[in-house]
This record gives sequence, structure tokens and C-alpha cells, in this order.
Amino acid sequence: MSALALVAALSALAFVAPSLMTPSNAPASAADVLQQLAGRVQSGWESPTGGQFIYTKTVGKRWECRGGSCSIVDFVRESWIAHDGSGRIREQVGGTRSDETFPAGGLGFNEMSSLLREDLAALRRYVVSRVPEGVEPSDFALFVTIGDLLGETQALPELRAALFRLAATLPGARSLGATTDATGRPGVGVEYSDGAVSRQITFDPGSALVIGVRTVAADPSNTRRPTASEVALGVVPGTSETYVDSGLVTSTEERRPRIG
Repeated sequence: MSALALVAALSALAFVAPSLMTPSNAPASAADVLQQLAGRVQSGWESPTGGQFIYTKTVGKRWECRGGSCSIVDFVRESWIAHDGSGRIREQVGGTRSDETFPAGGLGFNEMSSLLREDLAALRRYVVSRVPEGVEPSDFALFVTIGDLLGETQALPELRAALFRLAATLPGARSLGATTDATGRPGVGVEYSDGAVSRQITFDPGSALVIGVRTVAADPSNTRRPTASEVALGVVPGTSETYVDSGLVTSTEERRPRIG
């Protein structure tokens, strides 16, 4: 099943470069940026309460294989997710539409709340467990999985902050500084490369919410077919997700108007 985009920045806050600089005014390292974002999650997303859902609309490009032929295709996804893991996912991938509903626990992730009582080592073990089967749980795979969890789950602010702190311990992350998402919204970017592909995540600098994710090839001239591990991990060059609309709603029929 495709990743569930359950959080998104609703509007672009003005990005002030010095806010993500070290005291010496040198560009902040990725670890510094991630630690600072951890401190900002309280102004970000509120988890849904009883009877509420997080509605999110996501657009992007995905690697898709049908009938023996594979290519990157456009997709649009709408999701309605409750805190107990129930909800609805509606998608259009290329010319194919789907619409599924899920019972409590059907969308997973709700077990993460118990990790609030644990340390970063326990959280790391959980993230390792979320790495797709057959993919080596390298630091690169952990960074990708943490980014997915930050952008896809209804995690409480305290847990989101812990995920940022865990990401800050991964030594290969690199700060991209001030950047924009695919719609031009300003943000701050962090990337991680495994030498073949790079995962780039753009965060809203004020709320610390993920607003966009993209994967690029280390060598753009290399047009090789993606490996099975890259497909499983969702790091095919040229793919992307942009979270364009989001908000709390009270039913799986309700949508939020576009903001920004």
C-alpha cells in the first residue's frame, strides 16, 4: 500500500534565514536544523481527537508497474485518518482510481504512542521495524523511514520531536538551507544520500511539518532502472510528494478548502 500522507503545512510561513543559523552566523548543520525543528513541533499539527480525522491531499509522482511495464506516473491522494488508525484513502494513480475504508488499526501507526515512555534507542528499534522487508536498515533507510513517519502519521507532537532528535543522530544528513517545495512554498531542507540517490525533505520552518519530499539521482545522466531495494523503500529518482491541503475534519466525506 502506498504511503499515507497525514500531515501537511497549510500555508507558507515567511522564512527568515538567520533563524536556522548557528550563533556564529555560519550555516547550520543538518543536526542543528533537525534539533531546532524538534523544538518547533508544538506549533505544528494537533492529533485528531474522538470523532475527528486528519484530511490531507497529496500530489506527486510515483513509480508504478502495470502489465509488465513500469514508469513514473502522476498521482493524487486524499486521506482521512483517525487517531485509532481507521479512515479512508482515495487515490488516482495515472488513469486508475481506488477508494478504500479501513477499520480501527487498519492504517497502523497508532502503536507509536507507547514509545513516548521509551528512549531514543527504543524509537530507533521501532523505525528499523518499519524499514521494508529485504531492505538493509542503513542510516539512509532510517532517514527515509523517519521522513515518512513525520510526513505520514498522526503522531503526537512529543513523538514528532523525538523522531527529529533521532534523525539528528544520523551522521550522513546534510542541510540544504532555505529551499522551496514544488509549489514554491518556502521551507528548510535536509537531505541524505546513499551515493546513488538522495532523499530531500522540505519542512515548514515555523511549524516543522513536512511540506514536500523528492528523490533525485546522484548522477542525473544515469537512467538505469531502479533496484528492487529502491522501489521497496520508495526512493526512485524522479518521484515526489507535495502535501497541498490538510486540516481536521469530522467525517470521511469532509474536505478542507485549499489554503495558500
